[in-house]
Amino acid sequence: MIDIKKVIKDLELMEDNLAKRSSGLNLQSLIQKLELVKSTKQNLEILQKDANAIADKVKRSDSAKNRTELLERGCLIKTEVAQAKSEHDVAQAEFDCLLAQLPNWIAPEVPTGSSDEDNVVLREVGQVPVFEFSPLDHVDLSARLDVIDFEAGTKVAGSKFYFLKREAVLLQHAIKSYVFEKAMKAGFIPLQTPDLCHNHILEGVGFSPRGEESNTYQLDGLDKSLIATAEICVGGMHSGEILDAKKLPLLYVAESHCFRREAGAAGRSSKGLYRVH
Repeated sequence: MIDIKKVIKDLELMEDNLAKRSSGLNLQSLIQKLELVKSTKQNLEILQKDANAIADKVKRSDSAKNRTELLERGCLIKTEVAQAKSEHDVAQAEFDCLLAQLPNWIAPEVPTGSSDEDNVVLREVGQVPVFEFSPLDHVDLSARLDVIDFEAGTKVAGSKFYFLKREAVLLQHAIKSYVFEKAMKAGFIPLQTPDLCHNHILEGVGFSPRGEESNTYQLDGLDKSLIATAEICVGGMHSGEILDAKKLPLLYVAESHCFRREAGAAGRSSKGLYRVH
């Protein structure tokens, strides 16, 4: 979570950070919401103090008439306290939602840009192979080998879904087994994670809320979501714990399903198995 005090101390720095990350978050709205949280909290505390003072007077009152008047005033202020608490809770929830959308501070050495053309090449390793034939992309190759079926996937679940078939299924399992065995030899603990998690776990690891950029499937009425990657559950494994530094680092290699709503833009860059649901 971004420290709001640091943001307020240097608003221009965060505005620059938002611009570099192409974020549409309105920083002024966030600050205004923070002021509303402060004012509603102050109003609530004043009313609670008044309510406590009246309750104390009721206990010390010897007059039946006076007690009746105090109780009537107490009932009225109790209603005001409930209303003030509701207003504060709403303001706090809205502020927390905006605050969670603040992106991490971008490192100063990271180049900025709006497309792949703005990427900076740091180094090139090896040589681009030259074939004596016209190579096929994975879509054409999988169709020729009949190992991936996009049409059946679309029929069953819609666009950007697919079936793996034949050797592709075995190849997938073989690759996963190879990775797990290699990681275990290096000291990693293998994990198979749950397919869903509590929303506060999503928020804790930075996957929610993301506004229009969110790509997770939320489960209505359960306060849970389908996970978009194994790291969400792995990150939540030790939530609320204080880890013993002597036991660090904790080494995990995890596999999970990855449920994602976004399927990328149409075109060659998202063709085939790239940016699927």
